[in-house]
Amino acid sequence: MRIRREHPASGGAGFTLIEIMMVVVMIALIMGMGAPAIYHSLKKEGMRKAINDIEEACNKARASAILSGKPAELHFMPADRKVDAPGMSAQLPDSVNVEMFDVNFTEYKDADSATVRFFPNGRSDDMTVILSSAKNEWRRIDLDITTGIVDDEEFRR
Repeated sequence: MRIRREHPASGGAGFTLIEIMMVVVMIALIMGMGAPAIYHSLKKEGMRKAINDIEEACNKARASAILSGKPAELHFMPADRKVDAPGMSAQLPDSVNVEMFDVNFTEYKDADSATVRFFPNGRSDDMTVILSSAKNEWRRIDLDITTGIVDDEEFRR
């Protein structure tokens, strides 16, 4: 009884060059179709950037107050569309306008600066921001005074 062994180069086992090329082409097509979606999800611009910047500033100020055991402040300059919090500073995009900025039921939209305080127990001042964009998007950002957590929602005029 004789056992026959095939050598991989003889065509019995392995993949052909055409099969490998087809797999590479399929992977390239899948990556090509998915790349724009991945790019847009990673690149924040316009309204998404503005909302993320405000939320991040509030979260950093809240965390700073809780961790340090001392009140922390978030400074918002509505006219300049700037936000400063402990360890961060952000400039809102030019395509986003601040339509309303209230802290503790006082309007600061046209003020040079407004301060939102966060306390070590997790509480904060009351804050409401309404933003609009050039694409006619309207968003409302609220800060819950009992938890200091940010909530944003679509806003209709």
